[in-house]
This record gives sequence, structure tokens and C-alpha cells, in this order.
Amino acid sequence: MVEDVSNNTFSSNTLQFRCFTTPLWEFIDIINNQVINSSNLVINMRYQQAEGERLNNFSVSLHNENMGQIWTSGIIGMPLRTVQINGLSNNTIYYIRARGTTVNGMLIDTLLIGIRTSYIIPDDDKYLYVTNSPNNASVKMTIDTTNINLSDIDGILVKRRIKGDFNWINIYYLNKFITGLNIYERFDNTVRSKTNYEYGGCVTKDGIEGTLYIVEITPCFNGLFIMGKDTFFNTCMNVDINNQQQNKDSGVFKPLGRRTPVVISNGTSNFKSGNISFLYMTDIDNPEKSWEDREKLNNFIFDGSIKLLKNSTGLAKMISVSSSQINEQPIGGHPDIISTAFEWVEVGDINNADDLFNTGFINIRNDGSFFEEGGVIDNTDILNLVNVTLLRIIDDNINNI
Repeated sequence: MVEDVSNNTFSSNTLQFRCFTTPLWEFIDIINNQVINSSNLVINMRYQQAEGERLNNFSVSLHNENMGQIWTSGIIGMPLRTVQINGLSNNTIYYIRARGTTVNGMLIDTLLIGIRTSYIIPDDDKYLYVTNSPNNASVKMTIDTTNINLSDIDGILVKRRIKGDFNWINIYYLNKFITGLNIYERFDNTVRSKTNYEYGGCVTKDGIEGTLYIVEITPCFNGLFIMGKDTFFNTCMNVDINNQQQNKDSGVFKPLGRRTPVVISNGTSNFKSGNISFLYMTDIDNPEKSWEDREKLNNFIFDGSIKLLKNSTGLAKMISVSSSQINEQPIGGHPDIISTAFEWVEVGDINNADDLFNTGFINIRNDGSFFEEGGVIDNTDILNLVNVTLLRIIDDNINNI
């Protein structure tokens, strides 16, 4: 019964509800401040509820030492209760958290649980080595299979990430082994200068990755590099790359009866373009040879392939040449000292595994699909990047009319 301000009493509507016991929701075999002796962590969840209310879904998140989220499993439906996290850095503090929802909408949460990694890689298990290769603006990856039983694995996967990030991109997959050969050397030319990277190596079997062996390196190189998949040109002389623009799709609309216009930006494009000039001389004492080498450079610039544009300060762009001509001008009126200039447009992300794979700079995607060394990648993927380039060039030309 309820009573109003006039002391009148009346019956309220009937509302039925049930009280449920708070569920048990916890990590199995993981406690706060636990030491994890591996780069991989398998998480199993325990859920119990006295009245039998079922768990609907859950997610697991990984957090850095400052408790900022760096990874999430996404929503996991029943009946799965297991999540695996790969690539934990050694001697690092992390936090894990699991949140879920019951079939009746009750929210459950483990809150943040601290863990710390500490693991030792035996010398016999160290099979990935990385070294600077400044002459070609790359990192040399050396894989030593001496202590690996190759009959027990499908291949060896090498990953890379920027130090401090958690998500890896696959860089190289070795699955063709030569009898009697134990050392395999490959170059990663998709790195930025003066950037701290982590490389991780693991064996694979039936699509399952083994424990990651993680090593660190900071590539450093000098000058400007224009790189293809198998070719590069380098110079330190008279480089000017400061003329760059950031581009996006936008238009100005002038509604009737309004004094000021409206800017509409519905597109998702966001890319850089610019022009570059430099002096390329391979032999100051032999102008004829420099002319020959400059012809090779010009042919490379205009061969239609996607290229990497990098310099010593950390610039690293995936580009296509957008100009219809290469501008060559003598410096100081000297007929043998010639500057080279051309326009370029950004066509991909040097940290995106799909963009790198589609252009042949790496041989494996993050989803695990790969092509054999010397194989052919899908031409459709390359055409898609070329079409994007053409559209950006057309847009620029229209805007300049």
C-alpha cells in the first residue's frame, strides 16, 4: 500500500523480481603479482553462479604498467573460456582484466590483476639475430636453424613491432629449408631510422605459433633512400624534402541565405604528398659514370613500382611517383652537377602488414597467408594500390584547375 499527500491509500502495481547470488568470476591459476615465465600467456576463466544463471560472453584486455589498455581479445561467446596472449616482453609489468555479461545482463569484472614477465631463453633456443645494415637502410635478420629439428615444424615466423606497442606485424616467413644450410639471412627494409623496434621469432606447426624469442634493435642510417623491393638509391647531397602537404577529401558548400559557407569532409582519405630534390653523384671524379648511374635512377623512378622514401631523421613513406616528368637542373651552372626532382604521393602505410605484403616488401600477412620466396602475389592487390594512386593524382589535378 502507498499513501499520497492527502492521506489517500491505494495499491501499487505488482512487480516481480528475483535476487541472484553474485557470480564467481576469476582467472584460473593466475593471481595478483604473479610472475609469468614465458612470452605467451594462456588465460582460462572460471565462472560459477549458485542459481544457475549462464554466462553470455566475455572479453579479456591487456594493460601496460600505467594501466593503459594495449590489447583486447574482443567479445568471446560461449562455450569458449580460454584466451591466449602472445608476445609479452621480458621483465615487464602488465595488468590483465576480464569482463563479462550473463544471459540476464549482469555485468561481472575481475578488475585489474598485475603480472610480471621474467623468462630466460636458453642459448640453444636463440635462433633469431638482428643487426643494423646502414648501407641499405635495413635490419639484417639472421635465422640459425642449427638447434631446430626442422622435421617437427612447418616454418619460422619473424614479427616486428615498435618498442612500447603490443601489436605485432608479420615480416617474414621461412618455410623452405635447404639441406646442409643452417644460416638464413634476410633484410627488412621497411624500418624507420632512429626507431626502437622489437623483433620476435617463433616456430610454427599446424598454424600454431610457438613461444616468441624477442630481440631489440634501433636502426640508424644516413642520408636519403629511395627503395624498391630489390633496389635502392642513396644520397646525402643537396637533399630537399621539406615541401610536403597533408591531403584529405573536402568541399566547400554555400547554402542559400547563409553568409558563410559549410565545409563538408565525408571522405576517409588522409595522406601526404610532396616533391623532393637531391643531387645524385656516384663518382665525383668520373662524371660519365655519374651520368650512367643517374639514368638508372631515372628509370627506377619511372618504372611504375611502389617505393619506400626514407631518410635519417625517421621519415618513412610508401609512395608512388606522381609527376609526369623528372626535373633535372645543373647546380651552379655546372653541366656535370645535376639535381634531380620529382613529385610523389603517399599510397600506403609502412607499418601496415597488408600494404607491405601487397607491394611485395614482405612475404606474409598478419592472417598467416604468405607467398613463397620468388612467388607471385595477387596482381589485384597491386592494382588496387595503383588505382588509389591514380585517383589521388586525378583529384590533385582537378583541384589545381
